[in-house]
Amino acid sequence: MSSARYLQITMEFFTGQYRCKLDSKGRIILPAKVKAIWPDSSVNKIILRQGREPCLLMYTLDVYREIMDEVRKKIKRFGQQHNSYRRHFFGGIAELDLDSNGRFLIPKTIGEHAKVSREVLLIGMGDWLEMWNPTLYKQYITDQPADIAELEDELFNDTPEYGREASLFQISPAGTAQREH
Repeated sequence: MSSARYLQITMEFFTGQYRCKLDSKGRIILPAKVKAIWPDSSVNKIILRQGREPCLLMYTLDVYREIMDEVRKKIKRFGQQHNSYRRHFFGGIAELDLDSNGRFLIPKTIGEHAKVSREVLLIGMGDWLEMWNPTLYKQYITDQPADIAELEDELFNDTPEYGREASLFQISPAGTAQREH
C-alpha cells in the first residue's frame, strides 16, 4: 500500500495527508498530486511560513498575497505588540523556488520551528498545506480531539445540511478520519 493513500485533492483544495522524505540536502519533492493542482500563477514558487503550532504553512502565491493584504490592513506600523507580531510573521517567511524536479529546500531556520527531520507530513488545509514532523503531529492531534469536536458543534450544529453524516466520522489518534460502524 502506498504511503500516499490518504492524499486527496478535490475541487482544487488541498486535503488529506502525504508523507515525504527529505533528501540528503534537506530538499523535499512536492508530491505529484499536489503539484498537479498547484496554480500556474505561482510559477514554481512556494511560500513557507512558520505556523503558530510547531509546523510550517505552505502557500501558493495567490493565497499568500491574500494573506499579506489582510495583514497589511490590520497591523499598525507602530507599537510594541504590532512590531513583535511583524517580526514573528515576516521573519518566519521564505519564498522558495521549485527546481526542475519539483524539489525545494527547506531553510534550516524555518525548518527548526517545525522540528523538520528526515520525514515530514503534509496536511491539506483547503487552500494551503501544513508541514509537520510526523511525531509532533501525532502528539498534537491526540491532544486536540475535544477542542475539534466543540468547534465542529459550534460551526455546524445549526445548519440543516450538517445532519447525521458528520457523526459518521471521528478523528483517530493517528489523525486520519475513520468511519464509525
